[in-house]
Amino acid sequence: MTDINNIKDRILRETKDSCENVIKDANLEKEMIIKKSLENAEKEKIKILAKAKNDSEEKAHRIISKANMKCKNDVLNTKQDIIKDVFKKVISTMDEYSDEENRDLIANLIKTSTITGDEEVVLSPKDKSIIGENFIIKLNEEMKKLNKKGELKISSETKNILGGVILKSSSVEINSSLEAILNSLKDDITQDVANILFA
Repeated sequence: MTDINNIKDRILRETKDSCENVIKDANLEKEMIIKKSLENAEKEKIKILAKAKNDSEEKAHRIISKANMKCKNDVLNTKQDIIKDVFKKVISTMDEYSDEENRDLIANLIKTSTITGDEEVVLSPKDKSIIGENFIIKLNEEMKKLNKKGELKISSETKNILGGVILKSSSVEINSSLEAILNSLKDDITQDVANILFA
């Protein structure tokens, strides 16, 4: 479980590092969008007030509230788009890992996700190309030291995943792909990312 936490911590650190790299651009973009939205809201407010002179106060209030709500929604949508871009950049950063970093990550994910030690290891086509026979032999030796069977085998099948592994046995499939890990962390991380970007 500690290895999973270490992997999660590593992904969280890398997410935060990626966030810091885009904070300046995101903050500038945020300020421009907020300024433009406020200017547009102010212009729209002036137009609405001129038109509303002849209407009742209640109608004018509804129109102004609607304009303010639209402005707030525009800002919120922009923030959500920026957060999505941060997650995309994190994923693209992971795609730049060296072969050695990928092998280490895959080994750690297998060690922490394996139940019996005789699962079939499904990889992405890219990761499968960097995993050799010695890798699985060494990993099986480590499995035996962990009181597991040590009979892992690389699947002939590949999956269209960014990285990580999917472990298959006759009764269960464990998805430890990078996408699955990020999705499981997304709810926890999203608030942290938002705090960093928009604090």
